[in-house]
Amino acid sequence: CYNLHFNMNPKYSVIIITFNQENIISRTIDSILFQKEFVFEIIVSDDCSTDSTWEVIMGYQTRFPNLIKPYRNKVNMGIFGHYESTWNKVSGDVVFVLAGDDVFCDKLFEKANILINNHKIDFKNDLFTLNFDYKQVTPNGKELVFRNSMIEKYDPISLKIRNLISTRGTGVSKKVLNKFFPVNKNIGIYADGLIDIQFYLFSENNYYSRYVGSIYY
Repeated sequence: CYNLHFNMNPKYSVIIITFNQENIISRTIDSILFQKEFVFEIIVSDDCSTDSTWEVIMGYQTRFPNLIKPYRNKVNMGIFGHYESTWNKVSGDVVFVLAGDDVFCDKLFEKANILINNHKIDFKNDLFTLNFDYKQVTPNGKELVFRNSMIEKYDPISLKIRNLISTRGTGVSKKVLNKFFPVNKNIGIYADGLIDIQFYLFSENNYYSRYVGSIYY
């Protein structure tokens, strides 16, 4: 019964996957720490970087030992295998994923709490996604906001197949993440779509907030 959890806030887990991003990984981690009062754990996984990315991560772990959970692959797994390797490291109720060169906006988790409370979501047991908009910033500084509003009216699996919605900045219940399965890595970039569609394949409800929750550089 959702009443057991209504007006309570979930434990938010954030997964960061990174590789050779020593100059920008701090920007990513800081974007979460700015709102750390909402966050239960930050799982930072390094795919065997050859630069100083790991040292930067460990510097944060020293400062925030109860929040930062660092992992380092012994061999480079590639982006999709790396992402999949983090799924079993999560212990929170709702999970967000962030690339090591992107950032979350400063009210993302506050907006997530509003969605959960307004819809009376049982975040311990329901199968759901929390969907937000995101901003794309190109190398020349051009900005474009991508809206996920179509998810309120149409089937999310159909929308995802046609790339009309995005999982950037999407929160997913741990119950959904537990159902994720590894994909064929030999199909290149198409593996990304096979992972992303699982957000909606296993979710029973999809909620949307017209808030720009992340920035994709």
